[in-house]
Amino acid sequence: MPQEGGAGLEAAAGAEQSVHDVILELLGNDDALSDGAKDVVLSALAEVSGGAGEKTETGTAATFLSSISVSGFRGVGPAARLDLFPAPGLMVVSGRNGSGKSSFAEALELTLTGTSYRWFNKKESLWSEAWQNLHHPDPCEIEVGFTREAAEPFTVGVRWDQGEKLENCTTWTQAGGGKRVNGTDALGWSRALELHRPLLSYEELGRLFDGGPSALYDALAKLLGLDALADTEKILTTRHKAIKTASDAADAERKRVQSALAGHADERAERAAKLLRKRAVPLDDVRALATGAGEAQSDVAPALRALTQLETPAIDTVEDATRQLRAAVQAAAETATTAIDLTSQRVELLRTALRFHDQGGDTDCPVCAQGRLDADWATAAQETIASSEDLLDEYRATAMQLKTARSALTTMIQELSTAAAAPGVELPALATYNDAVSAARKFPVGDEALAAHAEATLTEVIVAAESLRSHAADELARRESAWAPLAVLTTDVRYGVAW
Repeated sequence: MPQEGGAGLEAAAGAEQSVHDVILELLGNDDALSDGAKDVVLSALAEVSGGAGEKTETGTAATFLSSISVSGFRGVGPAARLDLFPAPGLMVVSGRNGSGKSSFAEALELTLTGTSYRWFNKKESLWSEAWQNLHHPDPCEIEVGFTREAAEPFTVGVRWDQGEKLENCTTWTQAGGGKRVNGTDALGWSRALELHRPLLSYEELGRLFDGGPSALYDALAKLLGLDALADTEKILTTRHKAIKTASDAADAERKRVQSALAGHADERAERAAKLLRKRAVPLDDVRALATGAGEAQSDVAPALRALTQLETPAIDTVEDATRQLRAAVQAAAETATTAIDLTSQRVELLRTALRFHDQGGDTDCPVCAQGRLDADWATAAQETIASSEDLLDEYRATAMQLKTARSALTTMIQELSTAAAAPGVELPALATYNDAVSAARKFPVGDEALAAHAEATLTEVIVAAESLRSHAADELARRESAWAPLAVLTTDVRYGVAW
C-alpha cells in the first residue's frame, strides 16, 4: 500500500521522478528536437497518461495499516481481528502453522488489489474455488482499517452474500463514521497498488526469477512504470507508420502528376510542376492554381478573359450619336444667319431709339424724319425686341445642343483603348482592333466631318472587337479544356500531401 513517513522518506519521495516526468524533462532539455516533434511526443504521452479513469491523489498523507478483520474467509471461520501498531517501521506477525497468518495476509491482498497471486492466472481452479471457510461460510467478509496523518481513520471492506462466487463481491470504503462508498476509486491507489504490490510471497518471488529474463523484465518494467514509455512508443510507432504510408502514397501521386505536367504548354502546368518540386509543398498555392483562385499569379488566362469582356459602344449608340450631331449642326446653321445678321442689329437699333425717346420724349424720327417716336411706337418697339430675344434664345439653345452632341461623340471615341496581348498567344484580331482604335482617335476638323469619321471608324472598331472577343473566348476554352484534367490531378494530390 502507499506509505510515507519520516523526513527521510519524504525527501526520497520528493526526489523520485515518474517515467512521465522523466520524459517531460528530457523533452524540455533536448534542443535538437523540433517543437513539432515534441508536440507529437507530448500528444502520445497525454493519450497514455490520460487513459486512467480514477481520481489520483497527490501529496497523500502518511497512511498506516491498523487492523485486519476476517470472517468466513479461507482458514478463518468466526470473526477474527488482527490489530497492528500504525506507525513507520517493521512489525512481525508470527504464529504456529494453521494459526491464520496467510489467511490474514491474503485477505489484505484481496481487499487492496482485488485478487491474490495464489489463484491469479492459474490454470488450476482449486485455489479460486476453495477460498471460503467450509465450517463457517456466512457471514463472509473482510475489513481492513487504516490511520492517516492529519485525517480521520478509514476502513476498506469486502463482503460476499451467501453462496456467491469469489468474483461476486461488494467492495466499499468508509471514512470515520461517515457513509460507506462503493468501491475504492476514491482512494486513488489503484495505479500505486499495481506498481507496488503490498505483499510479495515466497512463491511469487520464486516464480518471478524462474520465469526467465523476459518475465523478470516485464515485472521490473511494470514496477518502474516503463509500461507508460512502451505504450507511448507503440502509439508513436502506429502514427509514424500511418503517416509514412500516406506520405509514400502522396509522393507517388506527386511524381505521377509531375509526369503528366511535364512538357505541357500551359504556363499553369509549369507553375504547378515548380510548386510540386518543393520539399515542403505549398498546398494552398497548388490548390489556388488548380481551382483558378490563384489566377493573379498567372498571366495568360486573366488576359484572355479580359479580352472576352472587351467593351465597345453599340452600333445603335453610334448611329444615334452621329444623327444627333448632324441634326444639331443643321439646326444651328438655320438659326445662325438670321439671328446674327439681322436680329442682333435690329435689337440694338431699337434699344438705341428707345433710349433716345426716353431722354427726348415724343419727337420725329431723327433717321427718316417721317415717323414719330411716341408712346405707341415705344410699345411696338418693345414687342419687337421681345420677339427678337426669343429668336436669339433659340439660337443659343441650338448652339448648346451642337456642343453637347459634339462632346458626346468625342468622348465616345476618347474612351476607346487598345487591348493588351495575352503572353504567348497569337490573336490576329488583336492587331486589327488596335489599328481600328488608333484610326478612330484621329479627330478630323469640323462637325460634319466628325460625324462621318465616327460613323465609319467606330463601325470598324465594333466589328474588330466582336472578332477579338470570339477568338479570345475560343482560345480560353481550348486552354481550359486542356488544363482541366491536369487541374483535377493537381487538386487530388493535395489530399495525400496534406497527411
